[in-house]
Amino acid sequence: MWNIFGWRVITWRTSDEMINFVEGKLDLLIKRRRATL
Repeated sequence: MWNIFGWRVITWRTSDEMINFVEGKLDLLIKRRRATL
């Protein structure tokens, strides 16, 4: 049931949680790249 409209409504309601989730993923990617480099 994850249609685009429903997904947008959910992300709009939990925008702060979504931002924290994305920032956490980016932070992990940066740490992994630094570890490999």
